[in-house]
Amino acid sequence: MDTEKQIEALRRRLVAVAAWDHAVRGTTVWIFLLGAAMLVCRLLHYRLTPAFVASLPLVPILLAAAAILAVRRSPTKEAVAALLDAHFTQGGLVMASEAGLARQWPEASLPPMAVQWQGRQPLLVLLAAVSFLLAALWVPLERMGAGADLPLEIEAMVEQLEERIDLLKEIELIEEEQAQEWKTLMHALQQESSGTDPVATWEALDQLEKRIEDQAAIEVASRRQEVQKREELVAALKAALQAYEENRETADAAMKELSTLLQKAAEDNPNLKALLESLAEAGAQPLAAGGMLDHKTAQMLAERLSQMTEEDLMRMQQLMQQGLGQQAGSPRPDDMESLKRFLEENPGCSNLVACAGLSPSPGIGGVSRGPGTAPISWLNETSEEGVDFKEETLTASQTDSLKESLLVGESLGAPEVDSEAAGSTGGALAGSQANDSAAATYQVLPRHRDAVNRFFNREEGN
Repeated sequence: MDTEKQIEALRRRLVAVAAWDHAVRGTTVWIFLLGAAMLVCRLLHYRLTPAFVASLPLVPILLAAAAILAVRRSPTKEAVAALLDAHFTQGGLVMASEAGLARQWPEASLPPMAVQWQGRQPLLVLLAAVSFLLAALWVPLERMGAGADLPLEIEAMVEQLEERIDLLKEIELIEEEQAQEWKTLMHALQQESSGTDPVATWEALDQLEKRIEDQAAIEVASRRQEVQKREELVAALKAALQAYEENRETADAAMKELSTLLQKAAEDNPNLKALLESLAEAGAQPLAAGGMLDHKTAQMLAERLSQMTEEDLMRMQQLMQQGLGQQAGSPRPDDMESLKRFLEENPGCSNLVACAGLSPSPGIGGVSRGPGTAPISWLNETSEEGVDFKEETLTASQTDSLKESLLVGESLGAPEVDSEAAGSTGGALAGSQANDSAAATYQVLPRHRDAVNRFFNREEGN
């Protein structure tokens, strides 16, 4: 192998090793950049696949750039000849042969020179780059201190709750202050929601939604009870008016009693007092002490009572019950006889029976129950002061369970018992009879019969 070929071969090996070194270093830089891009995409919630695909064309570009850079930085032939001359200690003979100055000297036969790549440090850096890329792809963001400030996207849920609150406020089921408090709480939850702990945010929203539903259910139930009480009072008054039309003479006492109670209730209730004054201005007969409520005034009173609030109705009901209770123990034979005749002629007037409270005899009547040991009166009702009742709204499943419940049966008589019960058909009680002593029946063997008879037939002295 002549000197020129040896120089060219060594030069090609040097270019290849340099190109490999540049490729490793360029790949390391590319992997670091790719890991940083993946981390940014995860922080911004972008898709990782498009970013990875977009970075793939950089690989051949990096390899081509490494090859071009190695060729451009390749050593000259003179430098390679000097390297061979110094490595094999030829004393300048290789350099002289390259320059054409040693033609008279025979060419030296040199062995191929080995070229070794010192790649420990580049490989360690490449390994670190790969580790960084894997960490950027798989390590959770909260462990890297990121993602804690990312809020949840709960705008749709908040808007639905706001619409529901506005609807409840529009139909006057909740107050303005309550609606504003709930909205403020929702916006605070929306701002403080965290992507690292979505369970707490959703649980808080569920609790707020349940509070809104419970409050709406309580208000609806309260309105329904108020309307029901108002309808019951108006229905009772209309029934009294109808009875008054059918039998004026018999119902005069009841109308007079109602007038007295209304006048007493008006003394403690300014709303009812204003109501009676407005009735007088409208042309109704004024209520005087001991006066009687006429038909026109009663009709106008029924219309006005349907417009009273729940508090006014409850106050009026308490005063009427107190007034009726005070009259429960004073017998009036003349009134009772007329009331008896009226009830016999009008058996459907249950409201007048409930409102009269004039029975001098104890008990609740009837041929099979009562009489009681004391007059029925409600002078001392149970006070609600100091007692808190918690209103609970039944869920849909509980309501369905109540609807599906069935009454097994109830009766005042003794239950029917089947006296002809069948005996046992097998097992330890085979052959026993269906009577009281069936479980205590034993078979006595012949050798034990005498001992058993002596035991049961022994005398008292033994």
